[in-house]
Amino acid sequence: MEKEKQLSPGEQKVLEYVERIQAGQSREEIFQGLPDSFRHSIEEKLNGNANEEVIEKKIGIPSQYEGLPAEIVEELWSIPMYVDAEKTKQENEKKRQAIELLRQKEKMQVERDEIKTQDREKLEEIRGEMGTSIAFKQEGAEVNSFNSFKMNRGDTIEGMWWYEWRNQAIKDMKEDGKFEWGKERIYFDIPLVDMIRLRDLALMVAAEEKIPIAFKHLDEEKTFSRIKDGTETRFVANFASEEDALKFYMAIKSRPEYQSFHSDRNMSYGGYRADEIAEYANGYRENRDALQRIMNGAFNKQGLWEWVVDGNKKAITNDEYEVFKKKLEEFNLKISNAQQQWEDALKRGIV
Repeated sequence: MEKEKQLSPGEQKVLEYVERIQAGQSREEIFQGLPDSFRHSIEEKLNGNANEEVIEKKIGIPSQYEGLPAEIVEELWSIPMYVDAEKTKQENEKKRQAIELLRQKEKMQVERDEIKTQDREKLEEIRGEMGTSIAFKQEGAEVNSFNSFKMNRGDTIEGMWWYEWRNQAIKDMKEDGKFEWGKERIYFDIPLVDMIRLRDLALMVAAEEKIPIAFKHLDEEKTFSRIKDGTETRFVANFASEEDALKFYMAIKSRPEYQSFHSDRNMSYGGYRADEIAEYANGYRENRDALQRIMNGAFNKQGLWEWVVDGNKKAITNDEYEVFKKKLEEFNLKISNAQQQWEDALKRGIV
């Protein structure tokens, strides 16, 4: 970590300029009077998706699969057996290459988000040296990977800003490929005024129960008023496994502080509602939702199943529709099974 802190003054300024542009400040205003070397470094960080755009053009998957994750596309994309064996071989190779490119695109997206997070962490470390605390330490306990947290701030969409906290344990698992953001989550629906209290409680529970965790909560002060319309996600905790998520919930719900929280709205995240404010949702939800959007279409006059994506009509045959439908049913079953496990565990009162 010491090595990461030793950024040159120039690198520090580049990171600061990038953050200011991402926060909405005019690029032209930032670039005015800067030397070319600075402009190039800033552009490099801002345009990290250039290679991704090239990949997007080269992927070449059938239009009906656009917008779906590689995992689903690979299962749904069926290559027929042609009379010409060589053509079958060529089509299968095209599919293999397209799936590989799609996975590469998804990996680049994850890596870009991770680099963005790391850049923000570096900036927060620099600010920390000037007096802004960014690490939680459990009082009276030896510092370990569960009670040592790093915080950074960032945005997801224009005008929506977050605080993100990760303990060293989850960071180590991420580096080992054992943690993927979004696979196991608990959403907490609490009033905006209670977010800091829940943050402190989450830090404490993860530290005391030795649970790897990464969580985000809304930056109420910086987030635009139009975003805070009562439907915004406010607090979401991420875990490496369903067991960790359940262990965390069982621990936090027993705390008197948690029992004092009450929701001020009625939101649904397509998961299992554990209590008035907490809802568990696993990673199958995104894949399920992608297919559900397709299933919300209808058969047209030509007998094709039709739906709209970003203003463009897509269509598939009835046979393809049945394949999509079956896959959606599989995801719904997996989600239902996970929710049943939670319900059973909560009834027993044990993890």
